[in-house]
Amino acid sequence: MKNAGANTYNEINSQTVVWEQSLERISKVDFGSFPRGQDFNQIIFTGCGSTYYLSLWAARATQLRTGWVCLAVPSSELFLCPEAWLVPSRKNLIVAISRSGSTTETIKALKMCNQRGCDASIVVTCYPDSELAGLSNAVVALPHAQEKSIAQTRSFTSMMLGVSHITSNSYPETLPQRLSEQLSFIVQRDRDTASTYGKDDKISRFFFLGSGSRYGLACEAMLKMKEMSLSYAEAYHFLEFRHGPMSMVNENSLVIGLMSPELNPLEFNVLQDMKGLGSQVMAIGPVEFEKNFKELDHFIPIDFDDFAMLGEVLYLPILQLLAFERALANGHDPDNPHNLTSVVVLEA
Repeated sequence: MKNAGANTYNEINSQTVVWEQSLERISKVDFGSFPRGQDFNQIIFTGCGSTYYLSLWAARATQLRTGWVCLAVPSSELFLCPEAWLVPSRKNLIVAISRSGSTTETIKALKMCNQRGCDASIVVTCYPDSELAGLSNAVVALPHAQEKSIAQTRSFTSMMLGVSHITSNSYPETLPQRLSEQLSFIVQRDRDTASTYGKDDKISRFFFLGSGSRYGLACEAMLKMKEMSLSYAEAYHFLEFRHGPMSMVNENSLVIGLMSPELNPLEFNVLQDMKGLGSQVMAIGPVEFEKNFKELDHFIPIDFDDFAMLGEVLYLPILQLLAFERALANGHDPDNPHNLTSVVVLEA
């Protein structure tokens, strides 16, 4: 296929520039006028597909950072079963996330929450003039991250940056450049790794593991692999993987662990066990722990510096490239995933 995946490839590789542009725009947002998380009993992050997985990451990362009670709920669940999530006696802050701002379920969810008297909302989107953005007085808009391709890549990571600033916007002025430089270094160093594993026709099963906030990122990596390449891919919490799912592991598997910054030995033990079952094993984690992972097939070290929760965007670009390379190897066009459209719009 001539020029297959050209848009997706450009969008993945443009993140070094787009992150700087997005952070520059975020720096001009008046977060002082936004609802304050500490004023609410719970914060509900909501979205669909990729942005639901972004919500999973955001809820855990935000609660870990602030101590605020946070939940992640698919937008469809929020408007179909509101009683399961909204407690009338509790003050709720809704954070609605949508690349397009036109996703029907997320619009319905926020409208329903507004009608039920939810106390406040924040919208994170790449389209400042979208319908969803018009439903809230607090909007983080990231137009530089808009995409031509269907699968979310730079929009996802840029919206992660936007969400991170909801809880704190007191980051060093040098952060955008340093974060961009770190990404550029990782992509240049590990691009061939993504290509090698993506093209390896012995691998037919991909498993992505993560704990805490990184479980949401593992889910997003799984979705990218499924969307772009139509490959068998699953995501699990690290230790949950032993409770049944590891029965699918064999010599045709690749297990990828998104490691905790504190290097939890129980996570590492899971990867050792999967290697013992014949799987190829890759880990992505802090650079200072590189010596601990020599017995695995591959380790991608990341220098998280003092990026705090912002630094977790660095887990994803190589995994996006892995899905891209697998798509091409399978004869698929990453720009046009099977059966999918950029926006899901439901009939009234």
